Amino acid sequence: MTANKQSQIRVNAFFITIFMLWSIALNAFAQEDAKGIRIHRTGKFAGKNVTACDGESWFGLFPTENGFELKQCKVRVVPFRDFCMGDTEEEKTGREVCVEGEVEPLFLIHGMDTLQEGDVETCIKLEKPHNSGIFLFPGQHLSARLPIPGKSAGATRLYALVALGEAVEADPGLGYAVMRHYQIVLNRTQAAAQELTGSQILREYAEFDLEGPPKLIWAGDLDRDGQLDVFMNTYHEYAAREYTLFLSSMAEMGELVKEVASYLVPSC
Repeated sequence: MTANKQSQIRVNAFFITIFMLWSIALNAFAQEDAKGIRIHRTGKFAGKNVTACDGESWFGLFPTENGFELKQCKVRVVPFRDFCMGDTEEEKTGREVCVEGEVEPLFLIHGMDTLQEGDVETCIKLEKPHNSGIFLFPGQHLSARLPIPGKSAGATRLYALVALGEAVEADPGLGYAVMRHYQIVLNRTQAAAQELTGSQILREYAEFDLEGPPKLIWAGDLDRDGQLDVFMNTYHEYAAREYTLFLSSMAEMGELVKEVASYLVPSC
């Protein structure tokens, strides 16, 4: 092997090493950022499950006449007697999370410095902010369209949340079904060219019934980067809920979104 070839190999190895270290550093930075983000919903919860502190400043995604807006708000955490936990008259182990004003936010988010107050582009929303969500049967999908920042009017990206899997009749006598090999997939398409530019499985489940299936709650551009963000209940059993936020601005290589925060509400 000539000296020139050996030198070139060393140069290539050097740049490959630098690229790998840079990639690791970026991933570690994104993961560290995501760990600092918290989400919550308003309502009454077992005290041990509440991560908000009384008096903290959070961003709330509030419903408006035309959609949703982000606003900073002070969170109140008020003790109450939790009968579900067997509180006596003297005990108040429960915690009610609330904000000032008559309008309740769809959800609260804390620990993300890049959020800004103002209207939020909303693509998929529920008629009632605190509804439990929308379940997609296998084969169903929901479409969402977002304008591309900096492009001409009408330039958009098209998204689709698609449910895959199969519905199997669990008991012919009872007449109900279970979902098997179920997936919620997010697809992104360049609308003008109708070309798929990305796809990601947000959640997959081996099997569940319909007593507490995963449901979509909201989708839009929360972080204002021109890409779709998703908020959903990812739990798949009766009574309990697990609220999960997926953000595009923290997505890593090969992803459309990253799961940045979740909040588990166990059953009583």
